[in-house]
Amino acid sequence: MNRRATLPALVGLLAAGAARADGLEAETVAQVRHDLFGERYVSAWQFLRLDGRAGPVSVDGYAALDASAGLDQPLDSDVYLLSLSGDAGPVGWSAGRMETLGALRPQTLDGARLAWGRSGVSLDLAGGVARAQALDDLLDGAGFGRLSVAWLGSGLQVRAGLQGETGADTPTIARQDLDLRVSGSSRARPWAGGRLVAAEPLEQGGPAVLEWARLDAGLAVGGGASVAAHGQRREAADPDSLFGDALIEAFAGGAVSEAGASLRVSGARWSALSAGYALVSYERADGASWGHAADASWSGSAGGIRVTPSWSFRAGPGGAYHAVASRVEAPLSDTMDLDVRLGIVPYRKGHDAWDVAMTLGSGLSCEVHRHLVFSAQADVARDALSLLDVRGGGSLLLRFP
Repeated sequence: MNRRATLPALVGLLAAGAARADGLEAETVAQVRHDLFGERYVSAWQFLRLDGRAGPVSVDGYAALDASAGLDQPLDSDVYLLSLSGDAGPVGWSAGRMETLGALRPQTLDGARLAWGRSGVSLDLAGGVARAQALDDLLDGAGFGRLSVAWLGSGLQVRAGLQGETGADTPTIARQDLDLRVSGSSRARPWAGGRLVAAEPLEQGGPAVLEWARLDAGLAVGGGASVAAHGQRREAADPDSLFGDALIEAFAGGAVSEAGASLRVSGARWSALSAGYALVSYERADGASWGHAADASWSGSAGGIRVTPSWSFRAGPGGAYHAVASRVEAPLSDTMDLDVRLGIVPYRKGHDAWDVAMTLGSGLSCEVHRHLVFSAQADVARDALSLLDVRGGGSLLLRFP
């Protein structure tokens, strides 16, 4: 399904299904910004979303016209979702462009899907052409087929899958995956889970590669607090394949292993406090290189004002950074909301000297009518490419009954 060819089809569906649509939205977004040479230009996007019915058949669509390179540049069209779905007795079906769950991540699939479930057992079969999404563009894809079986019992969840993919830019790969989760019923609510994904590059004739192995466990320790620990190892069977970027850590040049722990506390006066740390090992040709990953965040509200500060730290063979961010959301009235965002990121590439990127932004949203929402944003930023980058923009959301 070509994304340009499907835009007229989506417009036709919008026109045909508007009268029966449960949700039909049109959102226009525009932004004034500067390019790498400091020249000002206007970028814009037009989004269409549809959630409706045509008799017993559900119609879902999500498409965009993209002028992100400037209004004086050719428009780019993207269809992210365009599908029909319904039931045929005990079997649910979908056809068109849809989101489906793959062994490594969700996939955008041009094809069909069948699902059946009864007494805690479910079967799922999907096939077609899976698309790789780069930023906002759906690139050429690869043939994709997947069969998964799931069982849900008292305190036990199991899912097993078999998946194959092949294409011009993707050597034929067969994947098998298994997910398991066990939970207890005691006061501590203990739980444990595991995930395995094994891949075999059939054309290369090599051995199967354990692409993803992960173990998790956790329990409640009282006072609204819970703790968890995990260990995992990831490695791409073929980092150059179309979907090799699903294993982002593979860009480090080999397998990546980590072990970590986390804490989460929930209370009555604030939403949640969470913190975690992981020790990371990057397996490279010249030996293992160690890294660290740490995160902490808090989310709370008082008098309708919500504050969400956070901190993240990453260090590895490519460098290190700290990311300190905060967001404040405050209602100005029943129909108007204000948010303020701040981000400070000290970073270092390799062994270079430390530098700092910063951003400060604010946004105002106003629900003029239940069918009309207007918002405006302004941002000031500093990064490696620009000493001072000022951006402003707005959006207009139309909801149709």
